Amino acid sequence: MANLTYSHPRTYGKDSRHCRVCKTTRGLIRKYHLNMCRRCFRERANDIGFVKVNSEDSLQAGGVDWSIG
Repeated sequence: MANLTYSHPRTYGKDSRHCRVCKTTRGLIRKYHLNMCRRCFRERANDIGFVKVNSEDSLQAGGVDWSIG
């Protein structure tokens, strides 16, 4: 029996989009048409032009905000 899992191209849904760097479909950031997974984004954020912003709101929430700068 043939493997029918990926027998046709995906044109919609999660499997239709992938990271432009590592080709994974998990943890994808599509905002600003980045199309990068979160792991690749963290590695390349400074090269792209994003900078970390430490504001009181983000520190209280426990997260880090990124902004284009």
